[in-house]
Amino acid sequence: MGDQCFPGVHPPFELSMLTTILSGVIALMTIIGNGLIIITVIKDPLKRLHTPFNYFLVNLAVADLIVGCSTMPVSVYFHYQESTGFIDLRVSKVLQSSIFISGSASILSLLALSVDRYFCIVWAIRYRQCLNWNRCHIITACIWIFSLSFPFLSWKLGYVKYLMFFACSSVLVGIILMLFVYAKVHLYLQNQTKQLRKRTTSKVDQTTNPRRLSMKRKVTQTFLIIMLAFVLVYVPAFVMIFTLQFCESCGCVFRHWLRDLQFLLVASNSAINPLICTARLKQFRTSIKQLFTGKRARNSASKAGLTNLASRQMSNETTTTSNM
Repeated sequence: MGDQCFPGVHPPFELSMLTTILSGVIALMTIIGNGLIIITVIKDPLKRLHTPFNYFLVNLAVADLIVGCSTMPVSVYFHYQESTGFIDLRVSKVLQSSIFISGSASILSLLALSVDRYFCIVWAIRYRQCLNWNRCHIITACIWIFSLSFPFLSWKLGYVKYLMFFACSSVLVGIILMLFVYAKVHLYLQNQTKQLRKRTTSKVDQTTNPRRLSMKRKVTQTFLIIMLAFVLVYVPAFVMIFTLQFCESCGCVFRHWLRDLQFLLVASNSAINPLICTARLKQFRTSIKQLFTGKRARNSASKAGLTNLASRQMSNETTTTSNM
């Protein structure tokens, strides 16, 4: 899957089979999780999920779905071939391109989510003006144009060299920018909470403002957990990439282990994101339950029926009283 360590030296059979099996597991988890996120937001049974944040979240899920539908199945085929001692360079190039396309789209989608959180928290009044649907579409188009264009440089630079470029330009810059947005949002939320406690407001403000602030905090915390998972996955991979590039004394077998481990680490992030969303956001959990069981719909219908029955009984009682 890229620059050969030494001519004719193949990875150990155990490593190739382990990577093959783990690639299949990650593919299955990624397809189910991200497919569920996309369908839930598109269907939106509770009519609460059509927001710019969820729009960029779907964009992230699409990027992760590419990993499950393209990258990991190709990885299964490639590493199984590799275990037999055969390497098809054409499959290797397809795998490299798929990795970098999905990786670039994922990182840029995370940056778009960080911008959304920044505008939503800091510029709450102008949030809808700053991030209207037209601008969301433009941002998404730019994400995919960039993601589909630059990864093909790996065909000229080579796998390890482009990994270095990818790590330095995308991963490092992405982490720095997202941490900057986190710091700004965190300070703003702290100031808002202090002002809310000190201020004497009306009953409407006491019930509405804290609730909205709590909702914003919940969504922002979910994004920060997604960002934390991204950092925890990419930092070890980042170290492995640098080791591959600069470790001249590393043996070929060790380099093969580093190559496969950093690949599996980066790919596993695509399976983690939907788990975080469903675990942290109640709207996603209830929407998924509604989508598959329709339980809330039946409960709402029964409650509406009881309400209508009660109103009919009250009207009948009123009519009887007036007749008397």
